[in-house]
Amino acid sequence: MPDTTILSWITAEVDQALERVRDQIARSGAAPLDARALGGCPEHLHQVSGALNMVGLAGATRFCEALETTLNGLNGSRSEAAEVIERAVAELKAFVDDVARGEPNVPLRLYPSYEALAALQGRGDCAAVELFFPDLTPPAPAHPRPKSLAEGELAPFLHAQRTRWQRGILAWIRRQPAGLEEMRETLDAIHAVAHQLPERRALWWVAGGLVDALLDATEPQRLAQARALWNKLDIYIRDLTAGSRPDNEVLLRELLYAIACCAPLTQRLRDIKRLYGLDALVPPASSEPETRDTRSLQQEVAARLQALAQVWQRYLAGDANSAAAFGERAQALKAAAAALGDAELSKLLDAVAAAAERVPRKQAQGGDFLLLEMASAFALAQSLLEHFERPLADTAEQVAIMSRWLTEGAAGKASAAAPAGLRPELTQHVSALQLRARVAGEILTNLQSVEQALDAYARGHAAKDALAKVAPQLRQIHGALRVLSWERAALVLERCERMIAALTPQSEDLDWVAEGLSSLSLFVGPCAQGREPREQALDFFLARMEQRPAPLPGAGAPAPSAKPDESLLQVFLEEAVEVLAAIAAGLVKCRAEPANLEELASIRRGFHTLKGSGRMVGLAELGEAAWQLERVMNHWLEREQPATEELLELATAAHGSFTDWIERLKNGEAPVLDARPISELAARLAGEDSAVTRVRDVYLKEAAQHLVTLRSECAAWAASQATEASAAFTRAAHTLASSSRTARVEPIAQVAAQLEQWMPLAERTVEPADRLVIGAAIEELAVILAAVGRGESPAPPAETLAALQALRNRLLVPLRPKEKRTVRDDFDGALLPVFLEEAHELVPQVAGDLRAWRANPQDRTTADAVKRALHTLKGSARMAGAIRLGELTHLMESRIEYALEAGEITAELFDELQAKLDRLSTDLEKLGASGAPAPAAAAKGPEPRVPAGAPAALLRVNAERLDRLITEAGEAAIARSRIEAELRQTKQALADLNESIARLRTQLREVEIQADSQLQSRRSELAERERDFDPLEFDRYTRLQELT
Repeated sequence: MPDTTILSWITAEVDQALERVRDQIARSGAAPLDARALGGCPEHLHQVSGALNMVGLAGATRFCEALETTLNGLNGSRSEAAEVIERAVAELKAFVDDVARGEPNVPLRLYPSYEALAALQGRGDCAAVELFFPDLTPPAPAHPRPKSLAEGELAPFLHAQRTRWQRGILAWIRRQPAGLEEMRETLDAIHAVAHQLPERRALWWVAGGLVDALLDATEPQRLAQARALWNKLDIYIRDLTAGSRPDNEVLLRELLYAIACCAPLTQRLRDIKRLYGLDALVPPASSEPETRDTRSLQQEVAARLQALAQVWQRYLAGDANSAAAFGERAQALKAAAAALGDAELSKLLDAVAAAAERVPRKQAQGGDFLLLEMASAFALAQSLLEHFERPLADTAEQVAIMSRWLTEGAAGKASAAAPAGLRPELTQHVSALQLRARVAGEILTNLQSVEQALDAYARGHAAKDALAKVAPQLRQIHGALRVLSWERAALVLERCERMIAALTPQSEDLDWVAEGLSSLSLFVGPCAQGREPREQALDFFLARMEQRPAPLPGAGAPAPSAKPDESLLQVFLEEAVEVLAAIAAGLVKCRAEPANLEELASIRRGFHTLKGSGRMVGLAELGEAAWQLERVMNHWLEREQPATEELLELATAAHGSFTDWIERLKNGEAPVLDARPISELAARLAGEDSAVTRVRDVYLKEAAQHLVTLRSECAAWAASQATEASAAFTRAAHTLASSSRTARVEPIAQVAAQLEQWMPLAERTVEPADRLVIGAAIEELAVILAAVGRGESPAPPAETLAALQALRNRLLVPLRPKEKRTVRDDFDGALLPVFLEEAHELVPQVAGDLRAWRANPQDRTTADAVKRALHTLKGSARMAGAIRLGELTHLMESRIEYALEAGEITAELFDELQAKLDRLSTDLEKLGASGAPAPAAAAKGPEPRVPAGAPAALLRVNAERLDRLITEAGEAAIARSRIEAELRQTKQALADLNESIARLRTQLREVEIQADSQLQSRRSELAERERDFDPLEFDRYTRLQELT
């Protein structure tokens, strides 16, 4: 009996292994079924047979072994073999699931498929008893009169009984009445001494029952079966006589099967059937293939529908063999569903089969022929099977809509949206497919941008800041993955983000990041074509990450290397063959049309795909070679240059090398992937400074555009009097300075930066000589740009820079005028000692920070520390009544703020601050030496603050709390200045937005005017044609007029 507890544990694993077999067969398309196409199917079936044997499902184990033998013996057959194997796998899966749910273990249900498998193996001696495995553990009843023989008498006794047995068989064959009786007596005699024999005594008891079953047997088939069993019993008695110990389990099963197929004519037959439960082990006549039960038919149709969907996915991926296989499977599914007798399901599958006949031989790369229609049809067919017992009310209507949609799509009248009237869940399914395809396309675009940035950083062509720029793209990808509920893909991206944050140019994590991003590309890629994501890519990467050794501190481990997963390698090889074929076709077209940049871009995409998938499966050298080709192609495409003979020769040589490598990998070899020849050719063609050249070309083009803007805006500004610089003027100078620093063209960067710093002072530049300085600076930019374009390295124009600096210094607003006011101290005797103690700590701190800032003027953190300490000192001084000291520290703080905003961190600034700090220190020393004067000393008359005799009103505050409040007040002031700066930027953005809205309104008004004019012209024509038409019958305005 099967162990149902253990069976419930392993059912999921068994179903998963059988699904893998079905997927592999479906993935093979219409190709011949051989060892290469089947991949690991025999291994999966071997695992299933071991699991089934472990739980005691002997019949299912024998069936699974037959499946495995059939697969191993295939020699390239296709359609018939695939159909038989798929049906057998589906029936085995359904059988195991039924037994796990508590249904009887009746392996004979599988015999029709078992017989078909035997026919594929070339066997003609297949019998149902091979799947008959009753429980043989119940003990048979003992003989009512057992007999014991001496040790030397047993062999002669058995010899005599064999002679008697043969005589009875001969009489039975001659149809003599005494034949069966003599056979029964012989079996009874041996049964009496069975306790002395090395075998189960049930054999003789069961054999005697079979003799009873032959009393009225007249069918030739039963008589032939009985004659074969009698011959086996004769041989068995012979072996016992010779003293051997033969196994009689197979013979006992055959005897029991013969009895199970007979009517219970005698009491012994009834006892045998009851003891071994034979009636439950033989399926009723209604289980024959032509009258199979509805449930098994539903399971078979569902399995065939799933297999058809898998073949469709292969077709969408570009498999050339899948079109024929899809048509064959559609016809087979249609025939299998006809047995269910569901008219609506048959009508739907008729439409699917008709559309399959019009499917092109190969789906175009990225094409969407019948993409939504087929996916929706499969979903509707699955819904019909799920509600087979109780069909929904709108089934006929939904089938009619879907059939019409399929027919129109196959005829080339595809619609981007689902037809009206389709069920909401089906409409949502279509929308989800479209959304997933669009999001997958955006993810792939962002991944390509991130990969390019990482490649540039790894090659030393970009700084660390380039990695920070990919953070928004990574966040977009992460959000998209979360929206699509691809949690494992999001986990892979999170690991890549953590590694990117800690990357260094020589870090081994570069290879891991590249592999992770390539895995994401392979995972998401099928979704852009309407297929399911490729989970194997994530499985392989996550498994390798789990096995990744921890890096030693201070040591750079070599790039990881692991043997690729076989199933993933098969996917890579299939994809590589298709990509190489597309590259070969593109090379032919490029030779005929060298200026065809679209074909050149297609070749580049092919090498990009090989790069990502090669790295993902661990073929680092192959990925490196593909990257070299992609880099050269990018260089050509960015310059929009036609393909040269050298470029096409490089691509052809690379295509030959890749083809050789792929063929060796397909043959199971481990080729040495030496990419150095390809890398050397690519480097020689592109030049070692190709990246710098590309950056320079892009920079020169943009700089020339900015220079044109500067000239035009400068002319407009000079023509007007005392006007500020326009936004375009400022933006052009700022962008030119930034891009020049990126391209390392310092002379232009310095002049443009000086111009940008002058822009706020443009309104004050009224003298003609000053305006000439600005014009001369812009012309100097043109001279420098022309020199850079010729490949020269000009020096910074010192005279121009000095003239701009002098002009800016002259136009700067003078420092805040000192107010002529009388400042008097009003010391608080209680707080003054606390202030002095705090000041003696803060002043040295200010002096130290000021020295550090002077050593590194660009360090904003140190400047903020100086401001913070001065602000704290100012607040404490004013609270203690040292008003003059507070005013002095306020002047120092204001001077620092003004210098930071103006960008004038000069030596004069530090000298001025140092002088004021010295004065502050001197005043503090004097104040500490003289002590706090009486409050009345600062006043003109002796005016007591409190009435005589009353205690002074004091407020005691903890010194630490007071210090914390002063520090936080300083932080608040600094934060306020930052917020004000951000508000200024926001206001500028809002102003730009208002301008855009105004332009949009103007354009909409023009559209409205044009539409009205056309309407008026058409109205006169219609009036002439239709005199009797009532204009009020319906609204003449279109949706365009309503919107405008």
